[in-house]
Formats: sequence, structure tokens, C-alpha cells
Amino acid sequence: MSDELSYIADTSHAAVARPDQPASAREAILADATEMCEIAFGHEVAGDLESAKVWYRRAAELGDTTAMCDLATIFLIDGDVDNALAWFDVAATAGSNAARCELGGLLERLGEAERAKRAYQAAVDESYPEAMHWLGRMLLAEGQTEAAVDLLKTAADMYWSPSMYELGNWMFELDRVRDAKHWYLRAASEGHCEAMLALASVLERMGDDENAAEWRRHAVQDHNLA
Repeated sequence: MSDELSYIADTSHAAVARPDQPASAREAILADATEMCEIAFGHEVAGDLESAKVWYRRAAELGDTTAMCDLATIFLIDGDVDNALAWFDVAATAGSNAARCELGGLLERLGEAERAKRAYQAAVDESYPEAMHWLGRMLLAEGQTEAAVDLLKTAADMYWSPSMYELGNWMFELDRVRDAKHWYLRAASEGHCEAMLALASVLERMGDDENAAEWRRHAVQDHNLA
């Protein structure tokens, strides 16, 4: 076991903010962690990743799951996948749905599909739309269409525009152009740039050049496209 993994396993040194503590105690601990994260971020912006690690680790030790994820991300930048996985897992176990999505994404890229699904599912169980989106994409790629579409539609109903866009792409692949237009329009109306461009292409295909040009203009102006 590496020094970092041993550090994670040994929680005896940590003054962690816990749900069973009085609110004032939790707030004080997390306020300290927030200050540490700000210091860490300053080092990160300056390119001093080793110092950033020190401060993110101190904040993580206090139970700040955002710091855990930031620390994991720096390990990824360094190419240290094992420690990145370990810290994402700690944050996920602590209840961070954002960490569960990061963990799932990393596991997916490593080819560990079943572990990735479990990570996403833990966040789906807490109605986290981003996790619904990523798990839905996985299931769609595997041909589990009904379950995938249910997840994507649920996320879309929670205003998660990437899921609207994904549904538009799926409908377009099935040559259900009007359904694709519906989902692209919903995503575009939420400010999704790729959906604006896809909607413009669909509108051109349907002969509506005027509205197609308008959506292309929105994409260029709203997202600073060249």
C-alpha cells in the first residue's frame, strides 16, 4: 500500500465534520476546510501542484468532499490513477454525488463498467441528474434502450440539458427527425451549444432556413464560436 493509500485508510488523525455533530461544530470545521481549499486553489493556479496537494489534503482530512475530489483530480493530472481512484472513492463513500460521478467516469475509462455503474447508481438513487445521464449513456451503448431512455428522460425533466441533447442524438440516429428536433430545441433553450448547432442542422433539413440561421447565430454569439 502506498503512503497516500495508507494515509487514507488511517482516519484516526482526522477531525472530520460528521452529521451527528452539533451544527455549529460542523460549520466551524467546514469553514476551516473552505479556507484551506482557497489556499490550495491559489497554489494550483500558480502551478505549484505539490503545495496544492498539501492544502487539499488538509481540507479533505476535515471531511470536505470537494477537496477530496480536487485532490483526486491533481493525482490524475500527475498520472497517479490509483490515488485518484482512492480519493474519489473516499468522497463518494462520504456521500458526494459529484464524486460518485467522477469515480464512475474514471472507472468507465479504465474499462471497469460494472464498478462504474455501481458508482453512478449510488447517485441515481439520490435523484442526481448527472449520474442519470452518464448511466443512461452507458446503458444506451449496451443496448438497454428502455432503461437508458427512462434515465435520460428523468434527467431531462430535471433540466439536465446534456440528457436532452443525448435524447436528440438518439432520435436522430433512428431517423425520428421531429422527435430529435423536440429534444434539441429543449436543450438549446437551456443554452446547450451543441444542441443549438444540431437543431440548426435539423431545421435546415426540414427546410426552415430562417430559424436554422437564428440558432446558429445564437450558438456563435452565446458561446464565442469563431
